Amino acid sequence: MTALIAALTALPALSIDMGLPALPDLADAFGAGAGDAQLSIGLFLAGFAAAQLGCGPASDRFGRRPVLLAGLGLFAAAGLGCALAPSLPALFACRTLQGVGACAGTVLARAVIRDLFSGEAAVAKLSQATAIMALGPVLAPAVGAAVLAVFGWRAVFVVLGLGGLALFLAVASGLAETIPAKDRGALDQRALARNAAAFFRNGRALGNALAAAFLFGGMFAYVAASPFALMEALGVGTPGFSGLFALTALGIMAGALAGSRLVRVAGRRRVVLGGLALGATAGAVLFALALAGGPALPAVVALVALYTFARGLVVPVATASAMEPMGHAAGLASGLIGAMQMAGAALAASSVGLFGDPLVGMGATLALSGAAALACGLGCENEAGRYAPSAAAPARGR
Repeated sequence: MTALIAALTALPALSIDMGLPALPDLADAFGAGAGDAQLSIGLFLAGFAAAQLGCGPASDRFGRRPVLLAGLGLFAAAGLGCALAPSLPALFACRTLQGVGACAGTVLARAVIRDLFSGEAAVAKLSQATAIMALGPVLAPAVGAAVLAVFGWRAVFVVLGLGGLALFLAVASGLAETIPAKDRGALDQRALARNAAAFFRNGRALGNALAAAFLFGGMFAYVAASPFALMEALGVGTPGFSGLFALTALGIMAGALAGSRLVRVAGRRRVVLGGLALGATAGAVLFALALAGGPALPAVVALVALYTFARGLVVPVATASAMEPMGHAAGLASGLIGAMQMAGAALAASSVGLFGDPLVGMGATLALSGAAALACGLGCENEAGRYAPSAAAPARGR
């Protein structure tokens, strides 16, 4: 179960990172510029984002399994469509559909965990899945480069399509329906509005979801700024940049593994607030050093590692806490959480470019994202009693 959830959650990262080495060859094949090739990533994310709010409610109505199988089938078919695309517009269309299919894996992975587990068990599953998922950004570019070197850029999309097919077969043969009861009115506009209002009125759900979204968004600020901050401002070469980029994934992994253990000792509330404080502090120190004339590379690496550790620590725990009150509409809640995280990522990544100095921009955005996340966590302090590890309905884990 944990490995399957991790693989489903990792689909977006694998789909983007495996294709990065192929972008120059893809552009040459169609006689396009670098911007056109990069648009394929933007369209993937657009499809992924647009499907967030529809996928979850559909699974509340029809069940997790059929919607998940439909999404994985679409992902596999779109991957093979990218490999066979005769033109750039055809590739763009297939890449957008691939994003829609990948969304089903990410949204429904959270919903499946909420169906089967609660309390510490849900936190443990999400944290373990996050730790495994963090291997994706480490391994995917190397795998994509190896496939590209031997078979060409189209083979990268063949591999992604076959991966989607393998997940389709794994779900079809190994995952039973997990939803306790299908909500036949889940897609009714009034029911959607009522369930969404319940989510936004619940301080526990909204506070945790916003905290996770802001901290998650800060990571994308680092991703957007790192080529300029590390390679241009600090003079890191391409091999060194790849290694430093991998450290961010290892930081997330370490934080997720630590969170699954700490929550049993300290409780979710303390783990979330401690992680948020760590992330906000790391961002603030990096910003202060950047304003003071530019930090040395070791300081940047250490502070970013602390921020990514905090992201790995907080996001699975906060997500589980945000999902817990929404058992009656877990699919919709998962879609809302995902949409908020995508909005946080877009806001943070766009904000980096507002600063002339890439190090200052990265530090400022990490500091603001961390501070906003901490404020959201503190803002729902009146819900503290319901963060205790034992405060939940009994889990239906298996």
